[in-house]
Amino acid sequence: MKYHVSHIAFNGEASGLKAYEEVVESVIWGLRELGHTVESGVDTFSQSATNIIFGAQMLEMDVVSKLPPSTIVYNFEQIRGATLLKPPLAYAAANFKIWDYSEGNADVWKKLNADCRIVPLGYAEPLTRIPKASIQDIDVLMYGAPGPDRLDAFHHLCHFGLKTVFVCGLYGAARDELIARSKLIVNINLSAKKIFEIVRVSYLLANRKAVVADIDPETCIEEDIRAGICVVSPSKLVEECHDIVNNENRRKALEESGFETFRNRDIRPILEAALAA
Repeated sequence: MKYHVSHIAFNGEASGLKAYEEVVESVIWGLRELGHTVESGVDTFSQSATNIIFGAQMLEMDVVSKLPPSTIVYNFEQIRGATLLKPPLAYAAANFKIWDYSEGNADVWKKLNADCRIVPLGYAEPLTRIPKASIQDIDVLMYGAPGPDRLDAFHHLCHFGLKTVFVCGLYGAARDELIARSKLIVNINLSAKKIFEIVRVSYLLANRKAVVADIDPETCIEEDIRAGICVVSPSKLVEECHDIVNNENRRKALEESGFETFRNRDIRPILEAALAA
């Protein structure tokens, strides 16, 4: 089969959609490993191949309405509990196949009678590429858009004496350098929809990074991923980070556990099952 993987990013202007880059890369790799012909592009579509679109929620309706019926929209928006979808996603639900990364979104698609399949993130070999820095001079790294909970965690980590870095809008090699220099990464969920931010964390697990996540009982998180990271309540976040930073054996065990957890999610059978459906 022939596929065209399209990453909607408006020529880089929609910087937040760069967060999909590693997932796009893993899907391209997985499809090629399965023997398919794969083209890819940013803000591009094909009339002769099956389009798999990342970031479709950002498209204008006159663009979405002209896409071929065979189009697959791979959704990474947190839409859990939503009563209204952005018009491009509502159109996609009625006209295209939907792949969604999280069970947390499934009920919304079901209410719309969408042809939806849950296609979780999977491991691809090219994702493992960040070498461990010879000197890790950052205790804790946080990255992403700022929000009250993230800024509060950053404040407390700094005041506890941990060397903490928080960056926003950084991707690619510059971000990877900070990841390499960091002993652990803290992930604080930004959205009120409370679906665990597996897109960010999966790349960290693929590169043997210890991850601490602030998760409450309402957070939708897959059990295998939960087992591969350090899950804490907000009140225990700083204490756990301090212990992991200063306990090399515990940190290494967490790094290996997370890596093995995610490596067991091979993207190839995940995609094979999705395409068969």
